[in-house]
Amino acid sequence: MCIHLTIGVKLCHAQDPHFSQFFTAPLMINPALAGTYEGTFRASAIYRDQWLTALDAPISTTLVSGDVVFDVGGETKRVPDKFVAGLSFYSDQVGVFDLNTNQISLYTAFHKALDQRKRHYIGGGMQVGMMQRNINYEDLTFEDMFNAQNGYTNPTIEVLPANNFGHFDFGLGLNYSISPEKGNRYFIGVAAHHLTGTNVSFYRSDDRPDDNLEKVNTLHTRLTVTAGTSIEMSNYVRVEPRALYMNQGPHTEVNVGTNVRWRVPSADDKYLHFGPWIRATDNVMGWGAQSLIMSAAYEKGGFILGVSYDHNLRDIVTDRLGLNALEVSITFIGNHDNDNDICPKF
Repeated sequence: MCIHLTIGVKLCHAQDPHFSQFFTAPLMINPALAGTYEGTFRASAIYRDQWLTALDAPISTTLVSGDVVFDVGGETKRVPDKFVAGLSFYSDQVGVFDLNTNQISLYTAFHKALDQRKRHYIGGGMQVGMMQRNINYEDLTFEDMFNAQNGYTNPTIEVLPANNFGHFDFGLGLNYSISPEKGNRYFIGVAAHHLTGTNVSFYRSDDRPDDNLEKVNTLHTRLTVTAGTSIEMSNYVRVEPRALYMNQGPHTEVNVGTNVRWRVPSADDKYLHFGPWIRATDNVMGWGAQSLIMSAAYEKGGFILGVSYDHNLRDIVTDRLGLNALEVSITFIGNHDNDNDICPKF
């Protein structure tokens, strides 16, 4: 994430935060994934701590979300369609200079059953939200503040813009799922976020006539494609390969891997999850594998507690930069009164 602060600095483009446990943050990936679980309501939270050993003040991201499924067929239960409403809040904090991005969003989704046996679903979702950005200028230093001896104690002549603003945000998504046989599920989805193309530069409303001052920093539309399957290998083991593609302006990211869900013997409601993942990116350094990710989780009843660790591959083969990340997540999936029909689990 970048911000233009001083005259003569090259314009940088903002990029959305991401999660390694993206399957624990489905609303952020695709609005059409709201309601895609075995239950009638879901609440989840995930926290990411990035570059803890490389920065004195690391980058941290927190997401809290929830969604509820409502039967469209009413008491007759003849129509297996579903309507979903959801809410999410995320906060992204760049501690080096106290740049904060906060967003609250509302979600709606509708899942249309393509057969009465509920093996085929096509769903559409929408996200509307408000995004707020602010920066603490007290944590910034400029060249003219250096006293030529021992620190940045002089006043600056930089004229800085307002350090807080908000804007509207909008996104759409589609998702298709199929369960051709009991125990096996497949899905594919596509979503577009930030369709408003908002200018998120802090200088966007500045009226100073300076040709060298960049006043545009467009929040590019983020295109997301997800695909995956869930295959029951035995009474104890289920394999869930997934893939995620995201493109936002000059940034591209691909995540691939699998989750293995193992049922603890003699315990019908206890499961262990584990799996390897790899992330590849295309950025200013070109295409390349960026991180090796290991994830694990413990599931009991409707609760799932997960943890993952990103190990930057450059730390292994070249530089020791400490550009790693830790994530912790918790999810609860439950049922309320209209739980006779359920959406497919992705």
